[in-house]
Amino acid sequence: MAYFSEIQTLPLESIVVITNPYTIIKCNPGNAEVPHKVIHRNSLLLKIEQFEIKFSQPQLQRKELKKLSKFMVKQHNPHQPNLLETYAISPVNLLKGVYCPQCSFLPMERKKLRWHCPKCLHSDKTSHIICFKDYLHLNKSSMTNRECSDFLQVPSLKTSARLLESLNLTRSGQTRDRIYHLSLENLTQHEKSP
Repeated sequence: MAYFSEIQTLPLESIVVITNPYTIIKCNPGNAEVPHKVIHRNSLLLKIEQFEIKFSQPQLQRKELKKLSKFMVKQHNPHQPNLLETYAISPVNLLKGVYCPQCSFLPMERKKLRWHCPKCLHSDKTSHIICFKDYLHLNKSSMTNRECSDFLQVPSLKTSARLLESLNLTRSGQTRDRIYHLSLENLTQHEKSP
């Protein structure tokens, strides 16, 4: 982490940006720092301009800046909380099945490689992908064939296996113990494809 010590020598500024324009920002009269650190969003551009004037001399060479950029991207770890744990929701309280994107009816039925809504008669091939995204955000980023069958309310393990295989997900384990690793990027890509 020798490189990290170099980064620590850079001047850093911090601000808190309040997005709601109706928020009233109050502080103790003796605290002169808060009005400069806590701002409304409409003051953000002005604050950035002030920083540009304050730090007019480049702090890093182009090569160092690229190195820092790569370092930061490599260190980035997206926050993906387990919402069921966070909000103390039991998995048994989740409504399972594929819901209709047109009328929100639950569950749609799987017939002849398509999802069919018995209420509004909408039909499509990709409604299950929204459910996989929900599963990813609510539960975890991996899924077995049996968990897929249960979550989508598809009685056939062959059908759930076909749905998982069609997404070309990264997987680990052998046949019965196979685990599919869900990726938001992969799911979004398949959701957009015809």
